Amino acid sequence: MSGTERPGEPDGPADAEAEAAWNDLVAAFHESPPSEGPVPWPEAENVTQQPPAPGTPEPGARVVRPAARPAPPRPVDSRLTWTSGTIGPRDAPQPDEPAPETFEPPTPEPLPSLDWPARAAWLGALGGPGYLMAATILNWQTPTWLAVGSAFAGLCGFGYLVSRLKPHHDDDDDDNFGAVV
Repeated sequence: MSGTERPGEPDGPADAEAEAAWNDLVAAFHESPPSEGPVPWPEAENVTQQPPAPGTPEPGARVVRPAARPAPPRPVDSRLTWTSGTIGPRDAPQPDEPAPETFEPPTPEPLPSLDWPARAAWLGALGGPGYLMAATILNWQTPTWLAVGSAFAGLCGFGYLVSRLKPHHDDDDDDNFGAVV
């Protein structure tokens, strides 16, 4: 290391000792280890022999099973057509018979038909504010009576729909509101 000073590092004997230790490490980096005497690593890490030839097992190695040969390529069905050159799961021909254990959900009950007050409430709750929003975005000149009527229709429709809500859950519902499996 050079004698230039670096900011934030201590000066003095501790710095000189660290500098000397670093120089010893750098000098010893490229030296070969001594051939006699103790080495600073375990004996199992000494590699003195050449690696075994390809295809021969290492000494002490155990073969569990022989390597499997690759399977011959499958014949391609002539009915398949594709453009990308690769076959995907949707390109394979479908079997003619369905799977034996398939789940078919029960047919849902038909939706109840709305009576005319409920239809009017939905029209007022969505139509009144919808008209006011469209008029604002498109800069329409809206008469005062129409703006007040649209706001009133929205409030009345929303209030009627909220008043028709059930006040509590049915008794046959459980307390767990999760999915039933």
